[in-house]
Amino acid sequence: METAVALFHRPSGIRVFCTQERSQLQNRERDMEVLRAKLHALEQAWASAAAGDLRRSQVGSGDRSEKIRTYNGPRITAWAATSASLACWRGRSRR
Repeated sequence: METAVALFHRPSGIRVFCTQERSQLQNRERDMEVLRAKLHALEQAWASAAAGDLRRSQVGSGDRSEKIRTYNGPRITAWAATSASLACWRGRSRR
């Protein structure tokens, strides 16, 4: 007497096959539990992929062209702020 049960979920293409239990009804219940778990895992994977895509579209790649440059603050760097280096910029040496 054959007690194996095979379930196929057409929309997702998931196939589940069970021969562990002695009765066909128990195998069908076990198959349904396994199929439910696989569908839940697949749905969570799709949801996390969609959330990741949404996040990546909002954040961007972080390239130099995407960064906001306000240019507020000093235009002269710290090494150029000393009087000796300013004199060098003007072409004169300070002696």
